[in-house]
Amino acid sequence: MAGQVAGQVTGQVAGQVTGQVTGQVPGQVTGSVELTPTFIEENSEIEVHFPIVGDNPLAVIDDRVDSTATRPEKCRYYQIVKVNPTVFKIETRFGKVSVNAEPYHRLGTGDSKIWFEFQTPDRQILTKSIKADPDQRLLPRVAKECGVIKKWEERVIQHFSSKIENSACKFKVRILGDNDYEWINDCILKSVPNPPSTTHFIFTTPKNTIVTSHLGEFEEM
Repeated sequence: MAGQVAGQVTGQVAGQVTGQVTGQVPGQVTGSVELTPTFIEENSEIEVHFPIVGDNPLAVIDDRVDSTATRPEKCRYYQIVKVNPTVFKIETRFGKVSVNAEPYHRLGTGDSKIWFEFQTPDRQILTKSIKADPDQRLLPRVAKECGVIKKWEERVIQHFSSKIENSACKFKVRILGDNDYEWINDCILKSVPNPPSTTHFIFTTPKNTIVTSHLGEFEEM
């Protein structure tokens, strides 16, 4: 009986590990591979937003801010089969968003529940759990198409649209001076990034000069 049980357990785990490792062999990825991800957003697991640091004006736009959000526990499979998080960056209208994607629950269909963390230039972390193919080559596309970044960009646009050319709303902008970084106070927002024509926030200073800045490099006064 002991020999039978050992054989069953060994065969099952070995097969799962081999399948996982074989799918990730770098030599199999070529320029001609065309992969289409299929993913299902978890209806029971909502997107949550919480800032890394305080005093972030954008962190309170979404009424689902939750500083208690935690990464889900891994299932038995991912406790045995160690899969390193996939880390990559996505270019957005307001700068690069760093993404960390890690599968935590394996499903019988071959898909997995994957925990995505998006760190935005304005110092927020957005998280989402998605059912998807855990193939690392597909995860950047899943991250782009799941809607988290699009919703964040929409909130940023909404937040700043009423502040353009608004003299009642002043900003302080961080720029590189002669010896070190310095702040210029009482700047007025002139325009927001609109690629490909502009990729910066543009401000006018009290001296009527123009300075440009990225999200996260200026603050509202």
